[in-house]
Amino acid sequence: MEEYKHKQEEKTAKLKEAQKRREEKSQALARYHSKKAEVFRKLSMKTKKGQPVMKGRLEILLHKLQQNMQS
Repeated sequence: MEEYKHKQEEKTAKLKEAQKRREEKSQALARYHSKKAEVFRKLSMKTKKGQPVMKGRLEILLHKLQQNMQS
């Protein structure tokens, strides 16, 4: 009986750990998609004449430079 309870506890612990990993993975994927959408939105902005808006491009470049300086 003790062995059965021990196996059940191990099984539930494994299930909880797997659930936690799935949640972390889905959260990371959601952050990735939102960041990618934000970058796309900034890069796809155009002026009335169809030229790219440089403000968004410079913001992205500045953000990349700041990240490189920190690491």
